[in-house]
Amino acid sequence: MDIQENVSLKIYNSFHTGGPAQYFVEVKTSEGAVEALNYAKEHNLPVLFLGGGTNVLFPDEGIKGLVIKNSINFINTIDDTHLSVGAGVYTTTLAQHCLKLKLSGIEALFGLPGTIGGAIRGNAGTLGTEIKDVIVDVTMLDENNQLKTYPARYLEFAYRESILKRIPAFITHCTIALSPGDEVAIQTKMTETKNWRRDKQP
Repeated sequence: MDIQENVSLKIYNSFHTGGPAQYFVEVKTSEGAVEALNYAKEHNLPVLFLGGGTNVLFPDEGIKGLVIKNSINFINTIDDTHLSVGAGVYTTTLAQHCLKLKLSGIEALFGLPGTIGGAIRGNAGTLGTEIKDVIVDVTMLDENNQLKTYPARYLEFAYRESILKRIPAFITHCTIALSPGDEVAIQTKMTETKNWRRDKQP
């Protein structure tokens, strides 16, 4: 585990603002996340979880404690319509992957900034589609640093809201359910979504 000190947070958020993290670590596995959280507990450090950094402004004075950047990045096929997705995967990357598999359900989220973990926490969505529409379950570390898998209903999804905004939890990965689709139709929806975001939300 590579715990770093006084790491500038400017390169870890889309606004490129903020001072240094007192301590910083990037985790790429569930085991790494457990180790990082144990380190924080042993050293009595407050913890901040960081995904893609597209919905956060860091203060100029920086962040005290340990910033844990979630870079758990994988997409594994479970069966014809189900995928296991690491929380550090970017939403657009997932949409592009599903296009190649000719799987529909996530294409309207193409172009949304940030990672799947952040999308789940805030129930990200656009044009009538929300991440909750495809979530089967979510695996995360609870307050006791234990990996547990919860069904989608546990997350209490609402408009741009989930229980994860109210409890401490580090998402490691999730299972999503899609449906077979037409590649041209999926690509068309992705293009329409990208154009809509460009025109309405420059």
